[in-house]
Formats: sequence, C-alpha cells, structure tokens
Amino acid sequence: MNGGDYMLIQKKKQSINPAAAVATGAILGAGAVLAGKILNDKKNREKVTKVANEIKSQVTGYIEDMQKVADKKKTDGKEKLIQGKKELKKVTESSLDSTQDKSADVKKVSNV
Repeated sequence: MNGGDYMLIQKKKQSINPAAAVATGAILGAGAVLAGKILNDKKNREKVTKVANEIKSQVTGYIEDMQKVADKKKTDGKEKLIQGKKELKKVTESSLDSTQDKSADVKKVSNV
C-alpha cells in the first residue's frame, strides 16, 4: 500500500464512521428481512435483496479498509521499533567506546 492508498482510506474513514455503517447495515438488513416477508411481490423482493446486498458490500468494504489501516499502523510501528533499537545500539556503542578511551587515558596517566 502506498501513501496515496493510505490517504484515500483515511479520507473514506473520516467521511463515514464504520461502526455507524455496521449498525445501519444491521438495521437495514433486519428491515429487509421484514420487508421481504411482508412484500409478496417478486419485484419488491428483488429490490429489497439488491439493497441488502449493496449494504453488505459497503460494510465489507469498510471492514477491509479498517484492516488495511491497522496493518499499515502495525508495519509503521515495527519499523519505528527497529529504527529505535538501531539508534540505541549506536548510542550504547559510542558510550562504551568513550568509556574505554577514558579508561585507557587514566591508565596512561597513572603509569607515568
């Protein structure tokens, strides 16, 4: 996923709350079932089924988008952790080198 995809997902996420979409989908799905039982006309049943499938598709899309964002954040976190470990190692090695140099200087002075 490149930066553009991430921004697109963020924009979509900001425009529609996924939890609200799921709740709306559940309510409309229940309404679709009820309407399907009430409406005996085949055309009306097909319309209700079509709407229910569209809502299901939207909810699935939102869930997939949220998973992509979570995966991106997980990857970013791992990269930052690795970078932090590298920086810590450099600082530690530098500190050890400096300590060893000072220790050698002290030995030279004490031997004189």
